[in-house]
Amino acid sequence: MTQDLIDKAERRKIASIAREYRSKGYRVTLQPRGEDLPPFLRDFDIDLLAESSQEHVAVEVKTRRSLSQAHDLPQLARALQDRPGWRLELIVPRLRGADREFYGHQLLNRQQILDRLSEVEVLVRQRLFVAATLVAWTAAEAALRLVAQQNEVRLTVPTSAYAVAQSYSMGLIDREQYDLLYAAADSVNAMTHGYSANAPNREYVMGILTATEQILNC
Repeated sequence: MTQDLIDKAERRKIASIAREYRSKGYRVTLQPRGEDLPPFLRDFDIDLLAESSQEHVAVEVKTRRSLSQAHDLPQLARALQDRPGWRLELIVPRLRGADREFYGHQLLNRQQILDRLSEVEVLVRQRLFVAATLVAWTAAEAALRLVAQQNEVRLTVPTSAYAVAQSYSMGLIDREQYDLLYAAADSVNAMTHGYSANAPNREYVMGILTATEQILNC
């Protein structure tokens, strides 16, 4: 997939989002810079700023690939977190032929997620840390999606990095959980596609397990 295709997908989506916000009466600024932004956002490259009398929305559009390189998203989310009337909207457009929605598949419920975590504990006792990491991740991502659903937050893209980043930007997980799970998502993605990754150990796996339990119990 070429960088040009990625850029075009982002530009198309930004234009579409701009039209949508304008149709709702928002004032829209594309690629706001300098005086277009308040001082606390001037260090960030924001794709679109939508403003009304009631709220200000900083919109970031990322493809699946560019999302994995968007290391400033946590800082941007933090910059807006305690600003009344401000929010971050993260959008990941689907590239043609790239993403498929999981039609016909049911999201794990809370008990099924807990059952997965019990499997993880068994694998850890057997020192099967790679297998434990993969099963732990299925539970962690299911927990993110379940909590998002319960909080009426739409996770519209079936990718791990997106689920973690959007959950953080919407305040569903904290910075420590974000750091741990974002790194885990990258590691698991490498392992499941046949690439080498840092060898997981008991502490690593149990960190994912603990974060998952915290998310379920929040």
